[in-house]
Formats: sequence, structure tokens, C-alpha cells
Amino acid sequence: MGKLITVAALLAVVSSASALGVGISVHYNVGIPIGDFADVHKVSVIGTLVDVEFRLHPFINVVAAFGYQQFKPKDEVVGIDKTTVIPIQFGVEYPAEFRKFAFYPGGGMSYNLMKTTGPNYEESENKIGAWFGGNFYYCITSEIYFGPSFHYHIIFTEPVRTGWLHIDVGIKYWFM
Repeated sequence: MGKLITVAALLAVVSSASALGVGISVHYNVGIPIGDFADVHKVSVIGTLVDVEFRLHPFINVVAAFGYQQFKPKDEVVGIDKTTVIPIQFGVEYPAEFRKFAFYPGGGMSYNLMKTTGPNYEESENKIGAWFGGNFYYCITSEIYFGPSFHYHIIFTEPVRTGWLHIDVGIKYWFM
């Protein structure tokens, strides 16, 4: 009986997502520290971002996303093993589609869970931030898109601003 309810619930979610115009995407990303953050951290090769988009209008998507980015310190920084950032993002994208190609510029706010650890050190903080950038997609089918993205993230930390450029590659599926 439980399996039947689970299958029925999944079918209801997929059919309602199809009616609303919902897209889901998964991206693997590289994070390049910028500014003062780059003085302490190396390029991050451990990152991912998952987002859900709701198409409100042919030219407006509302985006909710969460990710994971791990930065290792430069060799000369003593006492830090890694800095982990989990951004929870909300924003708007403005899709433009041209035949088999699509461009999704956008931006928004983020709530960032940050944790810096070391051998004898651990600090956690939650800070507000912002992001903006764009996704470039090749439309494999009318529902499946694949391509790179470029986004700039800034977290309003003091005394040093935490900022990085994330470059990723991902796949998007539209329930339409």
C-alpha cells in the first residue's frame, strides 16, 4: 500500500510540475576566489549546485537553489584546513531562447552557511549575500538543456568580503 501511495504522489508531482513549467538542474562547478578571499584560498574544484525554476512568464523564471563549495587554503595560511560554503539562493532569471541555444541571465540574494575548520580551530557563521550571472545552454530536446554557467557570488562578511566566481557545467530538465 505504501508503494502505491508513493507512486501516486510522484505522478501527481510530475504532472503538476509539467502544468506549471518547472525546471530542475544539476551543475558541477569550480569556484575561483576573488579579492581578499583569493589571498587566503585556492581554486575550489569541489562544488555543486542544484536549482528549481518556476516559469512565471515566457521571459521570467523564479529560481530557488542550494549548493556546496569547499575551498582549501593556500599553503602559507597556517591553522585552516578548509572553508565550506553552502549557499541557499533565491532569484530571478530572464530566459532568452534562440533556436537550439538558450541564455538565462539573472541574479538574486543568498543565505550562506559558512564553516572554517582547522586542527585547533572551528568557526561557523551564517551571512547574507548576492549572486548574479548567466547560464548558456544547448537545447538537446525541448525539455533537456546542457551547457556552462558563470556566476559571481559575494557574501557580506567583515572585515574581508567573501567572493568567488563559479564556473560550472550542468544539465536542466523542464517538466513541460
